[in-house]
Amino acid sequence: MNRCAALAVATFVGALTLGAIDARGQGVPAPIDPATLVRRLGSPSYRVREDAMRTLLALGGEARRHIQGALDASDPEVRWRARFVARRASPADTYYAALALAEAGSIAEAAAQVREVLPDLPKGIRPVPDWVHEILVEVDELTPTDGGDLTRCIAWHNLMCLLLEAGIDCPRTIAATRREYLKVVPGNPRACRLLAVVEWEALRPDESKKRWDEGKPGEGEGYWADYDAASYHAARGEIDLALEYLKKAIADNTRGADEADRASDFYMLRGEPRFEALVKEVLGDAKRPDAIELRWKGRRKAGAAPPAVKEPPDAPK
Repeated sequence: MNRCAALAVATFVGALTLGAIDARGQGVPAPIDPATLVRRLGSPSYRVREDAMRTLLALGGEARRHIQGALDASDPEVRWRARFVARRASPADTYYAALALAEAGSIAEAAAQVREVLPDLPKGIRPVPDWVHEILVEVDELTPTDGGDLTRCIAWHNLMCLLLEAGIDCPRTIAATRREYLKVVPGNPRACRLLAVVEWEALRPDESKKRWDEGKPGEGEGYWADYDAASYHAARGEIDLALEYLKKAIADNTRGADEADRASDFYMLRGEPRFEALVKEVLGDAKRPDAIELRWKGRRKAGAAPPAVKEPPDAPK
């Protein structure tokens, strides 16, 4: 091969390493993968940081899954830029990014972001947005007590379940829920039953069975005993038993169908035809997951104002 031909081949190969060749035969830079863009949010160069953020914004909803790890970064600028990108994605993407913030520990900010996108979310989105917002506010406002509080336990339990329904890995929330229950389980059968569900989600099956046996309800104990049994078996994937106990709970009180529909306790049953038919049979045309009665409304302080919507702060200098 003569020198001219070799030079032409080298030029062609060099252009390919840039990504492509345009219509004029010039090299076109290859797209930068999103993980690299996220790393560049912490670059010493302002221009590099700004270009990375703009490129992530251009990705729209696709950017959300790549920035999860940066939402709670130790670097304040990386954290701000990642959250800015999350808030500028589609309403649904912002919603799920807010849930990821809750798992990272930013409960109040997650509640504010969910509240901001509530009017723009598509109908029927799961977990139920109004319910999610109310649970986030409840978890944020309930004050820890040394002796424990079953109401606070259940608020954390609901947060755990809605994160699981959203498909968000939530070891931090599971651990926090477990800590709350351990304060109240002695002598509290219902706390034992609910803790059995948490232990199962924490991948501690033996401890889960132990807690269930400690609080296992007897025959005829009523609505909550049957509802808890349905929740326990649903978490374990025991569909037939879960449906059997849920039917008993609904026979005791039709609120069981509404609880099952709007809450996330039965996320494992979502889409199961028998479960959907059972809920629809009771609720009928009233089944409106996008317009629910807020479970905690009666427990909130009278006249309490909703949390203020937080705007993104100015970027750190």
